[in-house]
Amino acid sequence: MLITAELSRIRGIVTENGTRTSHIAILAAGLEIPSIVGCRGAMEISHGELVFLDGEHGTVENELQTGLLEDYRNRELVYHRERKELLAFAEKEAVTRDGKRVLVLANIVNPLTLDKVLNYHADGVGLFRTEFLYMNRSTLPTEEEQFAIYAAAAKKLGGLPLTIRTMDIGGDKEAECLHLPKEDNPFLGYRAVRISLERKDVILPQLRAILRAAVYGEIWVMFPMIAVKKELDGMLAALEEAKAQLTGEGIPFGKCTRVGMMAEVPSAVIMLDKLAKSTEFVSIGSNDLTQYTYAADRMNPRVSYLGDFLDPAVLRMIKRTIDVSRECGIDCSLCGEMAGDALGLAALVALGIHKVSVSPSGILKTKKRLSLMDTAVLCGTGELMINAEDATEVKMHLLKALPEDYALV
Repeated sequence: MLITAELSRIRGIVTENGTRTSHIAILAAGLEIPSIVGCRGAMEISHGELVFLDGEHGTVENELQTGLLEDYRNRELVYHRERKELLAFAEKEAVTRDGKRVLVLANIVNPLTLDKVLNYHADGVGLFRTEFLYMNRSTLPTEEEQFAIYAAAAKKLGGLPLTIRTMDIGGDKEAECLHLPKEDNPFLGYRAVRISLERKDVILPQLRAILRAAVYGEIWVMFPMIAVKKELDGMLAALEEAKAQLTGEGIPFGKCTRVGMMAEVPSAVIMLDKLAKSTEFVSIGSNDLTQYTYAADRMNPRVSYLGDFLDPAVLRMIKRTIDVSRECGIDCSLCGEMAGDALGLAALVALGIHKVSVSPSGILKTKKRLSLMDTAVLCGTGELMINAEDATEVKMHLLKALPEDYALV
């Protein structure tokens, strides 16, 4: 497992299977490890062979010719020079060219990346992927283990919001400690809140740990994979049960600043006007929302053409979430990989998003991209995008609305 590997020995990752929104790609981005997934022929690379991996452009070159090594080294120098230039945005707030403030938060897999998040002056953590606490182990993480991790993160952030997503095991993320049966279609099966609602031995220790950690900072708790109101009600009831237990035991705990849900299942987006009455914020999970809109497994490279979040069908889902959230007076953000994509970010701004969460390695680039955007021009593109026929037309509208110096990588 990557999460427990000796990271200092890993320079990059190349896999033959998977897509850019698969678990390994998301985890690698969170750890700032360049990765290329769904690379045909990757298994044919010989052990010990020198490889040039360009995570920025999504290319891998092997069987390198000695005469071209200098060219590869020069390309690496250009990359490091560009990264150095991005550091100029580290202490700046994310503001568009026409002065609109956009909050840029971080997606993290463990607190080890928080130093970088703070150095880059992110606006907090928009997604703490707690499922990685359950992976690669035979026993469930205890309440004390989780409390120590969440409290340390809250303290480290010094008052900035820490959004903790409850366990989202399932799909392409397996956990031996949960003893889950194999499923033919795990993305559509028993995962996330569907497990939590039946396993109090899993969810109550986690919620208790989150509540206890809330004494030390601003913690938002977020429920993943909500599809119907019954699930949201069940998770809210579990939260109240955890509070009652702690009160009865005389254990101090804090009040979570806000309690919210992920918008990543189309049924939840459609019924958001009803769900919003029971929640204080919503975070769009573009990775799962895209795959469930298309009914296409995002792990399967053979159907990767059905994974474009710039398709009007996905954009309409996102726009509805933004609009309903605004009408209901609740906070709305996006924490999927879409926000880390150049055109994806532009599309979100065009649809009216004011808060995004990206991997730590994408914080500075996101700030730079936002600094080049004119929201007045982009917002005029919003209606054109959702009324477009396909993603190709959407991209055409976006490119017309973006300045010439807006880099697409």
